Parts: sequence; structure tokens; C-alpha cells
Amino acid sequence: MQGFITKVDEEANLLTFDDGTQTLEIAFDFGHRMQQQQQQQQQQQQHQQQQHQHLQQQQQHQQHQQQQQQQQEHQKQEQHQQQQHQQQQQQQQQQQQEGECPSRLYCSKRP
Repeated sequence: MQGFITKVDEEANLLTFDDGTQTLEIAFDFGHRMQQQQQQQQQQQQHQQQQHQHLQQQQQHQQHQQQQQQQQEHQKQEQHQQQQHQQQQQQQQQQQQEGECPSRLYCSKRP
């Protein structure tokens, strides 16, 4: 089988191919050949679409993972801030119980 048909001259039954060759074809043979060519093209397109869908699914999966990681990082940061805040409160309470003023610049124990 030759390359793809690029031009059809039905009156002369002349087919021109993409490699520049020309052949005289009987109408039946020409119709059969066109069908084969279309089927091949369709199969190629379907295959490309399937690959494309698969790629999209992978990308969605990666995006989803990235979002989860970002959320986790965000939660870690929030927890860390809360812990720091609690520690500061505890330190202030301890200082007050021991009789120290909460100001860290000037602290003196009561006699």
C-alpha cells in the first residue's frame, strides 16, 4: 500500500499520493482503499486520545497530592503557632505565681 491519498480525480479515476505518485484506480479498489485509510487514521486518533486522558488523570492526581501537602504544611504551621502561644502563656503564669512580673525587661523576686 502506498502513502496517503492527497487528491482524487474521479473522472479519470486518478489518485495522487502524498509522495507525489499517481495511479489509475478502479472505483471499487479506490473506495476500499479510502476506507482502510480512514480506519487507520481513526485508530491513531483514538490511541492519542486515550494517552491524553491518561496524562490528564496523572496530572489531576499530582495536583491533588500537592494540595494535600500544602494543607498539611499549613496545619503544621498553625499547630506550631498555637504551641508557641501556649508556651508563652504558661511562662507568664509561672512567673506570676513565683512573684515575678511578666515583663522580661525588669523582673525582681519579692523578698
